[in-house]
Amino acid sequence: VSVTLSALEVGEVSEPLPADGGGAVYMICGKRLEIDPLTAENVRDRLERKRVNTLARRYDADLRRNAYIDYRF
Repeated sequence: VSVTLSALEVGEVSEPLPADGGGAVYMICGKRLEIDPLTAENVRDRLERKRVNTLARRYDADLRRNAYIDYRF
C-alpha cells in the first residue's frame, strides 16, 4: 500500500487494492514535509535550548530591573 500511495500526487485516486473481504481505494488529499523523528537527543536539545532561553530572559529582566540610568543635562 505504501508504494502505491507514495506514487500518487495530490488529488489523485488509487486503483482498487485488495483489502479484507473486498477492496479499498485511496486518495491523497495533501502532502507535508516529514518532521524530524522525536528522539531522545532531539528532546534533550529542545529542553536545553528552552532552559537557556529562559535563563537569558531572566538575566535580561534582572539587568533592566537593577539598572541605574543617570540623565545629565
